Amino acid sequence: MKNCKSCKKEIDADASKCPYCQAFQKWWKSPQALGLIFPLIFIPFIFTTTGLWNQKSYTDYKDSFSLESVSSSSDASNNIYTYRITNNTDLKWKRISYQLVGYNASGEIAQVKSEQEYSWLIMPNSSSMISVKTNKNSPVAKWEFKIVDLNTGRY
Repeated sequence: MKNCKSCKKEIDADASKCPYCQAFQKWWKSPQALGLIFPLIFIPFIFTTTGLWNQKSYTDYKDSFSLESVSSSSDASNNIYTYRITNNTDLKWKRISYQLVGYNASGEIAQVKSEQEYSWLIMPNSSSMISVKTNKNSPVAKWEFKIVDLNTGRY
């Protein structure tokens, strides 16, 4: 005979479940234990497949990107600047955060425009374009495009 681990009543030594309180005597035989074990097995799988463990920082890879002004055009009220960004890494990057810094004729900063494009994507070892719209009536003589941040991951 032995005592139940839950209610402490005396039960048969070979009993895997207490006849009084229905408590399992070995924790791994309880159906509730499966609810604890199952997530522990799949948490690493979830983190690796969703990219949560392999997030990379743009600051570590910023020298692997090249930026080139492709074209500029204008309509009645806006100037439109198009830039080509070349990704020289083996990673897919998305959600670009950028700044468009405008300088006046004397070289001083006249205007800064910060934006984020959620639908922007650049594949490994390839290039992608981005177009930026500015107000035509601004006192800016020259614009400079700067990447602030990019995100990477599985999706």
